[in-house]
Amino acid sequence: MKLVDRKTFLELPEGTIYYQTQSKLTANGYSFLGDFGELCIKNESWSDDWIYAPIHPDLKANDSEEYLEKWDYMLHHQNTELESQTDFQRDGFYEEDQLFIIFNKQEIQSMINLLKKGL
Repeated sequence: MKLVDRKTFLELPEGTIYYQTQSKLTANGYSFLGDFGELCIKNESWSDDWIYAPIHPDLKANDSEEYLEKWDYMLHHQNTELESQTDFQRDGFYEEDQLFIIFNKQEIQSMINLLKKGL
């Protein structure tokens, strides 16, 4: 894995697997907060933004009210499966000091091998 800044990240190809960190670039280097957001796959880049999808699916819902209703339903009806989805979305935060953890092919293959154990 490697740490890259936003400018470098935007130049990476579609299919890049990454975590967006909560750490930020500072005048003295960076501030490490140790928080890594969702594991995502990068789609296309624009000049100052990008499209991505979280690796994990989420509940399928038309709005936040329906989303919360489905979570409440699952809490009260355990072992009930509800439909899920993985949607592409855009980042839209434009934070120049963002940092990203990028995974190489060997690391991605290790993740795939672990996930296969769940099949």
